[in-house]
Amino acid sequence: MAKALFTALFLSGGHAVRPLQPFLQLTTEVVPPDDTEIGEVNAVGWGASAIYPPCAGLPQSGSHVLDALPNFSSSCSWRGEGLTATLKKPLIFEGSLVLTGDIQILGAQKLDGACITVLGNVSLISTQASFVGCYNQVGTGGGIFVQENLIASNSDVRFENCTAKTGGGGYDSKNTQVSRSRLLFENCHTEYGDGGGAFVRKLFSLGPNSSAQFRNCWTRRYGHGGGLLADDFVQEHSEVFFDDCRSNSGGCAYVNHNFSLGTNSSAHFRGCAAHHEGGGLHAERFTQSKSEVHFNSCFATHYGGCARLREFKQGPNSAASFRSCEVEVHHGGGLFASDFAQEQSTVLFEDSWAGEHGGCMYAVTFSQESSSADFQNCTSYIDGGGAKVGRLHQRPNSFLRFQNCTAMRGGGARVVEDFRQGPYSSAHFVNCTATSTHTDAYHAKWMMYGGGGLLADNFTQEAESKAFFETCTAEIGGGANVRGSFRQGSRSSAQFRGCVAKRGGGVYVPDFIQEEHSIVLFEKCKASFDVGGGACVRKQFHQGPNSSAQFRSCDAARQGGALWSDTWTQEPRSAALFENCAAVDGGGGASNFFRQGRDSSAEFQSCTAKRGGGLFAVNYKQEAGSSAAFRNCTARFGGGLRVISLGGNGSLQFKTCRAEAGGGLGVPENGKVLHGGSLSFEACSAASTGGGIFSSAVQGHFVKLRFEQCDARVGAAAFAATAVDNATVHIQELTLANDEKSDVKDFAVAGSLQLGSVRLRTESKFGISVVAQDLLLEDVMDCTGTTSCLFSANTSESRGFRCPLGTGVVNFSKLEDFGCFACKPGDMQLFNVSNRSCHRCPDGGQCSASELKMEPGLMVDMRNVSRTFHCPNEAACAGGEFSHGAVKVPMCEDGFQGQGCADCSDGYAMADSSVLVCKACRTRRSAQVVQWILFLSQRTFLFALAATSAIGAKTAGDLKHSSIYLNQLMAFATISNTIMAAVLQTQTAKHIRSESASFLFDATDFVAQTASAGQGSLHSVSSQCLLSYIGFEKTVWGPHLLDVAVAALLVATLSLMKDFRAALIAGLNCFLPTMAADFGKYLVCYRLEPEGISGLQGLQCPYLPRGAGLAGGTQVVGGLTLFMTAALWSPCPATWSS
Repeated sequence: MAKALFTALFLSGGHAVRPLQPFLQLTTEVVPPDDTEIGEVNAVGWGASAIYPPCAGLPQSGSHVLDALPNFSSSCSWRGEGLTATLKKPLIFEGSLVLTGDIQILGAQKLDGACITVLGNVSLISTQASFVGCYNQVGTGGGIFVQENLIASNSDVRFENCTAKTGGGGYDSKNTQVSRSRLLFENCHTEYGDGGGAFVRKLFSLGPNSSAQFRNCWTRRYGHGGGLLADDFVQEHSEVFFDDCRSNSGGCAYVNHNFSLGTNSSAHFRGCAAHHEGGGLHAERFTQSKSEVHFNSCFATHYGGCARLREFKQGPNSAASFRSCEVEVHHGGGLFASDFAQEQSTVLFEDSWAGEHGGCMYAVTFSQESSSADFQNCTSYIDGGGAKVGRLHQRPNSFLRFQNCTAMRGGGARVVEDFRQGPYSSAHFVNCTATSTHTDAYHAKWMMYGGGGLLADNFTQEAESKAFFETCTAEIGGGANVRGSFRQGSRSSAQFRGCVAKRGGGVYVPDFIQEEHSIVLFEKCKASFDVGGGACVRKQFHQGPNSSAQFRSCDAARQGGALWSDTWTQEPRSAALFENCAAVDGGGGASNFFRQGRDSSAEFQSCTAKRGGGLFAVNYKQEAGSSAAFRNCTARFGGGLRVISLGGNGSLQFKTCRAEAGGGLGVPENGKVLHGGSLSFEACSAASTGGGIFSSAVQGHFVKLRFEQCDARVGAAAFAATAVDNATVHIQELTLANDEKSDVKDFAVAGSLQLGSVRLRTESKFGISVVAQDLLLEDVMDCTGTTSCLFSANTSESRGFRCPLGTGVVNFSKLEDFGCFACKPGDMQLFNVSNRSCHRCPDGGQCSASELKMEPGLMVDMRNVSRTFHCPNEAACAGGEFSHGAVKVPMCEDGFQGQGCADCSDGYAMADSSVLVCKACRTRRSAQVVQWILFLSQRTFLFALAATSAIGAKTAGDLKHSSIYLNQLMAFATISNTIMAAVLQTQTAKHIRSESASFLFDATDFVAQTASAGQGSLHSVSSQCLLSYIGFEKTVWGPHLLDVAVAALLVATLSLMKDFRAALIAGLNCFLPTMAADFGKYLVCYRLEPEGISGLQGLQCPYLPRGAGLAGGTQVVGGLTLFMTAALWSPCPATWSS
């Protein structure tokens, strides 16, 4: 509403506003003495009469013009029956007046007083009375001046176009009581005084079933209360309407003390205006109880466009609304109040405006209890588009909302001191804007500015309270700008969505403190010019136990896409989540000091920056049990984390993070890492170097470090350290796994690298590669999980290597690679977990780096696979095969072992037919007994057969011929066995298939066992086995002694039973070839290596007496000679018998 409006309303001239009378407790009224005899009843001091005599001389019906009637000296009643009285002179009643019936009073001209002046009380009882055109040009009360009280009961009273010079355009009374009546004031005004419609010096009481309406009433100049001025205004079960009234203060009503809306009452202020303050209402105190008050389209120049109150108190079940209110110059577009208190009530402010502060409301204190307040589309030029409040306190179960509000500072609300939310209360700031800039603040010398939703000194949330900031904008603190601290109590929550500012898109605050179980959410907030897309915390962001902070889709132009804080601390079990945030430094968060307490967690997902895609920190410390995870974050340096100093004992996880350098972690110059926890990097990559870590720090100490599937295009797929003054890197436990990567080094350290326990794994053909200036390997390097592992250093200390299949150890040489190298073509290394070098492929073998297959008849000793051995018994070597660390085909057949497979393995023993054949020994006792029985029975049977032949001979010549024939047969068998064994070792026999060689050996063994008395046991019998059954060792001479013992026992037995000479002949015929052959076993020799070696070199004779060498061979030959001499001499007695 423009100032020009008031130029027409307030005429020139001076008028002193008389002071408002203080509120006095009403007492019993004293009526004029001449009225006491008619029995006036005044129980409450209002003065009411049941019986007054008619007013003499006054008409009762019709239309009359009354002029110069005398004063009425006593109380009387005036009843009208459709009466219209036009007054040319005022009517004066010195007592009280009772009006009843239908009366219309018209003012014919300007009068020197009110149309009716009553020195007592005026009672309007069951009447329809109207006062039209009354004009008091000398005093107060245009229609009626009542020195005492005006009482209306069951009446309808109108004051229309009435005017008074100094007050009460309609009427002037001491008190007014209205019951079951209607009062209407229309187009009434005062020239200089107060109360354009009514002037009530003390109490205006609007009782049950009553209403009062003030339409287009006004006061001129400095008058107060365009419609009504009263000391106190009280309503019960009634309505009051103020429309289009105006004055200097209290455009529609001015109440010096209390405006009280009682049960089921309502008050309406519409189109009211005040030149100074209180466009609709000016009152000291305004109280409501189960009532409603509505202000609409009211205006004031300075304060309180709709209402100017010192105290506004809403009781239970009350409602108030302020719509389209305006203050042109100063504060409180809708309401200006010192104290505003709500209790189980509601208030609505809408479409209001203020020239300076509080577009909808300006209050020193504002408190809510189980109440709601709604501010919509409010605007102020400077502070608090919705409201400016000194202190705001939401008690339990309260609701507060600011929507579409705008101001230079505090677009939604400006709280000068503390904003406190009680338990279960909520505050909403939606689409509010603070328009001030840094330049505005500089010129205005403001300490604070910004705060799209809220600008406050302190903001405190108590248990279970909630705060919402949505799509708010400002230069600083798009959602909120808090000068002191933003404190969240237990289980409270705050949400910032879609808020935008140049700095602190969601909130700008020195200290943000979360107590236990509190929650804060920042979503789609933005800092368009500076830091802190979600929150800019100048000092400390503190998360209490079990609290959580979530940042989603926030971004900043500089640092801290979601959060910027000088210090960020997490107490035990607190959590923070950053998702899809972006900035130049610290896409998720940026902090000078970040400390994580025990069991706290921070997670950064899909965040982007130039440095520190997830987090940009100067100092970062983790306590035991804390954790941080960086997933799918990207940057130019430090895809997940960029930190100068990293320490503590927690865990850090980096997954699928990417950067130019330091895909997961980047540490710049002058940094250091002393981390006692664990760091893991999975599928992190760098376009340049350091797929997992890039560090320029001088010092780096890691207790547990794990890299899996990390890569870099240029170098250092896992770890790069490039300090100017030479880095010192110590890793106590390292796990490095990489299956698919380019041909770059995994570790590159420009300084000293010290590795403790290391676990390596890769299936890549490039293997693992580590480069350092100085390398110290504290433990044996286990490379068995890799295809190869290569190390390079100027100086190195190591405890050896365990290499995988197909690789061999290459020892340290300065500036040369060492470690486990893949074997070159033609070389091989067949063992996993091996410290061997690669070996050349053995003769007769088919090789790859990790596979070997030998030709039949050849074998290698797995302790030295480059050395080929020829097997004396080719059937024992079928052609071994070794592949991928496992034996597919053994070098020796079952029962054979040792070089050339010439030894019998455990459970086997040398066959009686050949020292090169091994037979399985029985383990069951019953089978062992059966073998002994068969062995002894066979020899006994053959001896008996020979003895029978000898004893039955008739002549000595027969005996000699029989012995000769039998000896020739047995000698042939023995000799043929020896010859066959020798033949099978020739070069020709080597071309025979292994199956054929095995068959010939078995056939030779069978023939010998059948034909030879000593070898004629069952196919599976071995004398060494028989002796082992009874506890003797397996030796070559054991079977020899056994044959001698059995022969001696049988010969001795027959000698005792029959004839010594026949027994001796039978024994020689039966056992001589066997015992002679036993001497031959000692003399079996063979070559295991190529035959090109001259002389006896390479010839092995393992069956000679142990340690005897050539002397042992001499002993065997001598023994054989003695034995044969004795045998040749012994047949002589046989001739004696002839």
